[in-house]
Amino acid sequence: MTNKDNTELRGHLGKAFNDFEVKPPNHVLDKIKNTVAANKAAKTNTVLKRSIYWLAAALIVSGISYYIVTDDNSNKQSANTETSNQNITYKRTENTAITSDSDNKLNKKLPEKQVKKKSKVITFKANAGKDRIICGLECSMGAVPISSKSTGKWSIIDNTGISSEEVFTSLNEATSLVSVPKAGKYHFRWTETYKDKSTSDDVFIEFVDFEDINAGQDKSVCGLSCELKANGNNGNWTSFNDIRIENAGNTYAKAVSTKYGTYSFVWTEQKYSCKFSDTINISFIELPDANIDIIETAQCYGEPFTVECNYSNKNKYNWDFDNGSFNKLSTGIYTVLWNNSEKHKIKLDVSNKACTASSAVILQEPLKLSANFIISELGDDIPAMVYFTNMTMVGNDDYDTYSDIKFEWVFGDGETSNTDNPEHLYLNSGTYTPYLVVSDSKSCVDTAYGQTLKLAVNYEKTQSNFFTPNGDGINDVFKIDASKLQSFTCLILNKRGEKIFEWNNADGGWNGYLRSGNKAEAGVYYYIIRGLSFDNKAVEIPGVFYLIR
Repeated sequence: MTNKDNTELRGHLGKAFNDFEVKPPNHVLDKIKNTVAANKAAKTNTVLKRSIYWLAAALIVSGISYYIVTDDNSNKQSANTETSNQNITYKRTENTAITSDSDNKLNKKLPEKQVKKKSKVITFKANAGKDRIICGLECSMGAVPISSKSTGKWSIIDNTGISSEEVFTSLNEATSLVSVPKAGKYHFRWTETYKDKSTSDDVFIEFVDFEDINAGQDKSVCGLSCELKANGNNGNWTSFNDIRIENAGNTYAKAVSTKYGTYSFVWTEQKYSCKFSDTINISFIELPDANIDIIETAQCYGEPFTVECNYSNKNKYNWDFDNGSFNKLSTGIYTVLWNNSEKHKIKLDVSNKACTASSAVILQEPLKLSANFIISELGDDIPAMVYFTNMTMVGNDDYDTYSDIKFEWVFGDGETSNTDNPEHLYLNSGTYTPYLVVSDSKSCVDTAYGQTLKLAVNYEKTQSNFFTPNGDGINDVFKIDASKLQSFTCLILNKRGEKIFEWNNADGGWNGYLRSGNKAEAGVYYYIIRGLSFDNKAVEIPGVFYLIR
């Protein structure tokens, strides 16, 4: 075949395969040359076209080779592989056919197919898994192996004193179980070897644990309340129906139940999404009734109190009456008495088989009302003025400390008084025993009796000790006997010692009027006689008299 024929052949091939350039095998070209030579005449174009189609089909089947590199774990080595410290790389090749130069002649033997190798880089990265927070002290690791043919190993980083062998159950297993001794953040490294290359990846895992969380011990309590005490930090107490928890957000709390029985209490602490809890069971046991009822309260000193308890023959009772004298009236009912006007504490302990209940009441014994008085008398002659000084006490206090104290004085001559400190004039001879009755708003009463008074007329006495200025002409003027004095002055003084009248002649006296012209009040007055006796001796005689109206 000439160069011209070869050129025409390439032209037909270019048009048929869109300029697809190819070098057919030698035996194909030889057959074409023989066919063209034999049919060079009119059939040249037809045969050529059929040969070209046949040649193109053969080239499609045998002229192109594809080389594909596959891997057992190609999904792991993707663009989304997490950060790694080292990469593993290797090259793959693909074959490319090279055609002969355009000036090769068809009548020459075509050269053998040649293959040229091209390099392509494939990268592999170790994957230790994602950083995590674990509730507890152990978990399974999450490394993803590069290939089923790769090998790996776990190690712990930056934890002084802890070896990898201590925490991993299997150092070479990608999903090995890891157990740490205490809570905290740990740094682990997964190192993987594949095709003689090593790569590693780090993962950080924080283990959250409340090692010391403790709700306490199961227990039984007497009554419907008890203290809760958890060993922990920040948490919360919870329970179920019929329970009220006071200060539930504190380790120290109080549980109050409405019913007797056994209930569960849960102490829960949380960090991040981790919740840890501990549960205790508390049995609330019914207490016996130790209530003390006061049936009757003492109103006055010396009266007893009457107390009662709800008695049951299933229980044991122990009373403490604070050293008071008591008397059992019937089962569970007592009277108790003290005599010291003080506060007293009665206590009662009641026990059943499981629990002891106690109660106490404070009783204030009424204050003692103590009537008392003293008498100041001016002689035994009538008329006699007697002064009464009230010494009544209420408990340890004077009577005037209290506003509800009342007095009734009985003088013995038919006369009485309700004043605090009266004075009384006895006009008739006789024996008298005055007394005082003291009472308060609670109708408490006490009585005090005074000394016996024996009063009589003194017929030998020349100086009168009273007068009655009532205008009847009898004893209307108070006078003195000055017959034994050559001169004198008589002074009249009231109870305060103030001079209200005086005279200095034998015919003078006091008619019961003040210098102002007003009548002097009935009562006790004093006189003082100052003079000179006939033997020229100075004389001063004091005395007491009574103005009676």
